[in-house]
Amino acid sequence: MIISVPPKDVSYVVYTDGVRYYVRRGGSRSFEYVSDDAGDVINYAINNLSSSGGKIFVKSGIYSVKSQIVINKNAVMIEGEQLGYGNVPGAKLVLDGDFHMITITGGTYFAYIRNLWLYGNDKQRSAIYINNANDVTIEHNFIYKFNYAFIHNVNFVHILRIIDNWIESGNGQGIWLGGTSTVETVFINNNYFFNVLNAVVIPSAPTDVFSVIISNNIIRQTMQHAIVVQKGALVTIEGNAILDAGSASPNTYDGVRLENVNGVIVNGNSIINYKTENMKYAVEEVGTADYNLIANNVVKSATSPAIVKLGANTVVANNVQLP
Repeated sequence: MIISVPPKDVSYVVYTDGVRYYVRRGGSRSFEYVSDDAGDVINYAINNLSSSGGKIFVKSGIYSVKSQIVINKNAVMIEGEQLGYGNVPGAKLVLDGDFHMITITGGTYFAYIRNLWLYGNDKQRSAIYINNANDVTIEHNFIYKFNYAFIHNVNFVHILRIIDNWIESGNGQGIWLGGTSTVETVFINNNYFFNVLNAVVIPSAPTDVFSVIISNNIIRQTMQHAIVVQKGALVTIEGNAILDAGSASPNTYDGVRLENVNGVIVNGNSIINYKTENMKYAVEEVGTADYNLIANNVVKSATSPAIVKLGANTVVANNVQLP
C-alpha cells in the first residue's frame, strides 16, 4: 500500500486498503491501530487526541461503520479528503448497525464535521446526533438515506452551524432542533434538501429556542411541510427557495408552517409549486400564531390565497402571488 504524506495540520490519518481500516499519526508513515470497523478506528483517533483536540483526516475510500462514532472532547475536527458523490471517490462512511452514526455529546466545545459522505443505508437512525454541545459546525457534507432526522439535536446546543450540506432521500427530517433544554444561535445556511420528510423542524419540546436563522437554502420536494416552527423567538426564514413541498399527499402540506409561535420573520423567499401542484399553502399560521412578519415573498400554491394569516397582529406585506 502506498502511504502518502498527510497534511501538516493533521493529528491522525484514517485510511483503508478496501478490507480493513487503519489509523496513523499525522507525522508517521506507520499505522498505529487497525480494525474491520471504521467507527472503532475513528474513535481510537478521537480518544488519543491531546486535551487541546485536533484534526482527524479521513482519506478517500468506503468505510463500514459498525460502532457509533462519539465526539466527547473539545476541538475535534473530522474531515474527509474530498466530498464524493455517485462514482466520484470520496470519504464515504456507511452505517452498518442500529445506532446514530456520529454523536456529539458531553458538553463538547468546537466540534467540526466536514467533507464526508454519510450514507445511512435506509436505517431508522440519524447521521449526526447532538446531545449537549457548544459551537458545532457541520459543513460541506453529503448526507444520504437516513430514515430518522438526518441532523438531530436532542438537548442543549449553543452555536450550531449547518452550512453547505447536501441532504437527500430519507423518511426523516433534514434537521430537527428539538430536545429538552435550550437551543440557541443556530445558522442553517446554503444547504440543499431533496426528498426528505421535512427540511427543518423546530418542535415545541425545547424549554427555549431563540436566534435561529434559516437562509439561502434550496428545498425541493419534501414529503410534508418544508419548514415547521412550533416554538422560538427571533427565528428568521429568509432567502430560501422552497419548491414543490408536500409530495406525500397533494394539497395537504405547506411550504412554511407557523404553529402557535410569535415573532417569526418569513422574508424574501420563493415558495412555489414549480413542477407539481402538491403544496397546499406557501405560508400558513396555525393555532395561536401571531405577531409574525410575512413579507417580500414570491408564492404559488395549490390553494389561493397562498398565505394564510390567523394572527390579528401578524403583518403580511409586499408578497407576490404567481398565477
